[in-house]
Amino acid sequence: MQIYEKGVSNSILITCAFEQTHSQLLACGGLDTRIFVFTLNRKEDEDGLNKVHELSKHVGLVTACSFLDENFLISASNDSTLILWDINKDGISVRQLLDHEAEALCVDTCSENSNLLVSGSGDKTVRYWDVRMKKACVKAFEDNKYPVTSAKFMPGRYLLQNV
Repeated sequence: MQIYEKGVSNSILITCAFEQTHSQLLACGGLDTRIFVFTLNRKEDEDGLNKVHELSKHVGLVTACSFLDENFLISASNDSTLILWDINKDGISVRQLLDHEAEALCVDTCSENSNLLVSGSGDKTVRYWDVRMKKACVKAFEDNKYPVTSAKFMPGRYLLQNV
């Protein structure tokens, strides 16, 4: 997918995410290491997308992104980092999660608790995170034979019961 809009990269996009609470935000990231956040207009007489932020802190391509809620976005990159962004404070990076030892390939957030997320990596791990904790990586699942390209929370369940 490519977005051709003034002021937006013509780079190939790899990931897109919708904010699920109010469905007013769309985030897209890709090969050029940037993430673009748009508001969605539903009025027929206005343009459909309005760019509100251009987020840039990754040094590798953006592989995945997900909204924790209407205020925070998490992104994953092949630079092995996850970055937590505050959308309401001019899209600033508020935290980098650095525990992966290879490219971060996927990320998902917990619909029942916006502080929890899970990520998968080329280091063959799934990591369970709580962004409220000083040591955010609460648990690493390391028994995978291959890189983890998809990890999801199941609706109505947490990844772990006892952490």
